[in-house]
Amino acid sequence: MTGSPLTETLGLIEPSRYRFGMRLADGTAGLLPAHELIHDRELLARQLEGAMGRWNLNRREAATFMAGSYAWSVGGPAAAAYVLARRAPDVSPQNVLIGMEDGGILQVALARELFAALASDPAAGHPGATPLEDERGLLRWLRERLLEGLGPLIENAAGLARVGTRMPWARAADLVAHSFLVAGEDTAEQPRYAGDAADFINAPSFAAGGGRTDFLFVERGGVRRAFLVRGACCGSFRKGAGYCDGCPALSREERLKRALNSLGSLVSPSRTGVRRDFRGG
Repeated sequence: MTGSPLTETLGLIEPSRYRFGMRLADGTAGLLPAHELIHDRELLARQLEGAMGRWNLNRREAATFMAGSYAWSVGGPAAAAYVLARRAPDVSPQNVLIGMEDGGILQVALARELFAALASDPAAGHPGATPLEDERGLLRWLRERLLEGLGPLIENAAGLARVGTRMPWARAADLVAHSFLVAGEDTAEQPRYAGDAADFINAPSFAAGGGRTDFLFVERGGVRRAFLVRGACCGSFRKGAGYCDGCPALSREERLKRALNSLGSLVSPSRTGVRRDFRGG
């Protein structure tokens, strides 16, 4: 295959639509290798302090914020690439470049065109491709590379902040899972990606956060959607932002009501049905 299949794939991820983006680097000015952030204690400490100062966070919230930013900004586009094109960019920390400020990631680029693709994909013949036989293999390949960066980042940030890792891991699991559902909105089968998201975060590291991320399936007027039930509260309500629709602090009835309301503009109010949460069958 000629051309740049990864550029083609990343071009499907419109930042204004998904609230995350990724590109192949055309230069490194202003961008930092992710592995430097992860392992440079002084740099990491400055980012934690910046997050605490700018967003009025305590130490645990700052460590959780950084974990979530990495999971969403690096893991989100990678999950979207899988959902939209069945290609998994190499997001190992040696290949990821980031622009960061006050604990939040503003830009993400890949140093080299390395990715995994299904063996049946014409892009599997590209010099930077790793051919894999099935989608489960793609998810596993992607998860391993994301965790190479996310795991040490959480451990090191939590260590510097002198807090536990449960909340950062829970936040990371929520945001990675949510990215599958967000990208799935541009496919014909959005609910199926709740299953892929569940498989993705079904790993010992993510489970360290409590393993409570879940999914609510709702149908109205023949349209079916999966909604995230967060495993951890982000605490936005304490700052006057209200409760997220999938907040675990809400009752199941309130989450269901909000999910149904979100479908109201798309379909008629008839034929409403609800499935049990994903882990409940």
